[in-house]
Amino acid sequence: MTVAARKKQEHIVDHVLYCWQMEDLVRASQFQPAVLESWAEQHALAEGTDPQAEIDWILNVAKALRAAGATETGHASEVQETMMELAHLHVLLLGVMADADYKQAFEAAEPLLEDLAKRADKEAHPVEQMVVGLYGWLVLRMRKETVSAETESAMVGLRNWANALAKGYSGIRPKVLKLLLALIENNIHPIIPEKGSVGASGDLAPLAHLALTLVGEGQVEYNGKVMSSKAALKKAGLEPVELEAKEGLALTNGTQVMTAVGPFCCADDLAYAPLVALLEEAKTRKVSLTLTLTLTLTLAPNPNPSPQP
Repeated sequence: MTVAARKKQEHIVDHVLYCWQMEDLVRASQFQPAVLESWAEQHALAEGTDPQAEIDWILNVAKALRAAGATETGHASEVQETMMELAHLHVLLLGVMADADYKQAFEAAEPLLEDLAKRADKEAHPVEQMVVGLYGWLVLRMRKETVSAETESAMVGLRNWANALAKGYSGIRPKVLKLLLALIENNIHPIIPEKGSVGASGDLAPLAHLALTLVGEGQVEYNGKVMSSKAALKKAGLEPVELEAKEGLALTNGTQVMTAVGPFCCADDLAYAPLVALLEEAKTRKVSLTLTLTLTLTLAPNPNPSPQP
């Protein structure tokens, strides 16, 4: 695992800051492979990571910058996509989810954001302003330049907000959610065993079978026919995904299955409502147990009714 991959698992904002730093490193090296390879080897030794993996990663950063036309300024497309995801998450946490802790952290940082906006050359999303502010602060510290107490205090507010945002980034990526929606839209239904979950930490076993479909494993029902997930996805023109950090947990540690079964149980309860009322009345009137059981057997809905002519 590279340093970049580790940071992405641990703290998504730190990951973006690290990527920005490495992009500047690539530019400072003038995109020279030999310089980048030498640095990556030393970096791997210091961080305890695989040297070849670090070399491959930094060379890919150089390639991505060229592809994005960001050899002098700007960022690689993957980093830009991550920033867009964070901006979208920001809107969700403030609006749809109305997360009180997140709102408090964001509002505490707003005065500094307003100051950063006044100094900026162009208008930017608050999340981008936050990352720009943190990156500027890190650059000052790396250069060992004096940072005022006022700036240090302001950075605490930005950092607290970044931590709150990173905490919200622990679910699945939008592309995984879109594939889940595509399964529904294309009548692809994962086949889930009827038994297998103890319910101690959610519907782990059933949801694992559901998640298998997303990676092209397991079986599904597609337009009324049972087939492999891989075959169904191909017929529907869909591509399986490779799950990243925390997505497996987000997909399996939940109660979606029992929630889905709940409405059917409620429907059954409605069918038995007259019987329940009768039993309660029998209990109130102290009717004999024999009579109560007789009424139960007589009035209970037949689970396997005979076909009607």
